[in-house]
Amino acid sequence: MNTSAGSWVSERPGAGAVLLAAGLDLALGDPADRFHPVKWLGLLIARLELALYERSPGYAGGAALALLTLAATAVPCTALVRAARRLGPRCEGLAGALIVYYCISARSLERAAAGVRRALTEGRLEEARRGVARIVGRETEDLDSPELVRATVESVAENLSDGVVAPLLYAAVFGPVAAALYRGANTLDSMVGYADERYSRFGWVSARLDDSLNYVPARLTAFLLLAAGAVRGWDARDAVRIARRDANKHGSPNAGWPEAAMAGLLGVELGGTNYYGGVAVDAARLGDGGDPLEPARIGEALELTAFAYGFFLAVTVAAASPRRWRR
Repeated sequence: MNTSAGSWVSERPGAGAVLLAAGLDLALGDPADRFHPVKWLGLLIARLELALYERSPGYAGGAALALLTLAATAVPCTALVRAARRLGPRCEGLAGALIVYYCISARSLERAAAGVRRALTEGRLEEARRGVARIVGRETEDLDSPELVRATVESVAENLSDGVVAPLLYAAVFGPVAAALYRGANTLDSMVGYADERYSRFGWVSARLDDSLNYVPARLTAFLLLAAGAVRGWDARDAVRIARRDANKHGSPNAGWPEAAMAGLLGVELGGTNYYGGVAVDAARLGDGGDPLEPARIGEALELTAFAYGFFLAVTVAAASPRRWRR
């Protein structure tokens, strides 16, 4: 029996691809936008939205957008995996890993957050604001240092779920194409899944699809963060209390779990007033506070996410290995 990475992917859908993709991401980070399939997908969604919204601005048009986007994601990814399979298990494994690699953003998130921390520590507030603007959707022009720290920590927690754990989980359980479909749904939500006048109906299907797909990953991410905190000797028991108390206060049915867990572990308060297009939006307060929102909190958040990510990959290996070893 061939026990190469490629055959591992075939025997345990996506497990080998997860590990290979994680290695590629660690070494390379995100590719440039012009070479990134997720960026291409975003451009396609924007064009489809304009065409469909003009004809059908309600639920039907939004459902059509979701279906077309998922089809545009699944067809080329499936074709790539099937073509690679004909060349042998190693090629199939590499093709799967490449697909998953494009779906995750652990290294780039770490670099962006570390850059904000460095700029704040060195007193370069405008540079920090520009850095935060690249990882959050809120306005950052007038944010002071504590608010920039808050925005960064919240982004690190939420994106650990959306940009790392969720796509890797779907890849490990269902295979690389499932990770791509998740990324397609998540991209849809980030572009049209808003409860405003334009998208409250048109984006409803995309938003609900993303909510459904993130239900398990968000809670798994919170668990991984809490486990990481316990290993590091932090007060994980109190963080569990805060996560259970505050997670459902969040406007999102999922984002509150990793953010509340992070707030409890860091001993800070997350949430508050954010501005979008000049409009103030009040987000639920998560955590008891106590510790100041200093740049060091960003470093602690990155430390937690690194341990949580490591736990996830270790579990993936452990789940895949017994069958492989029996062979």
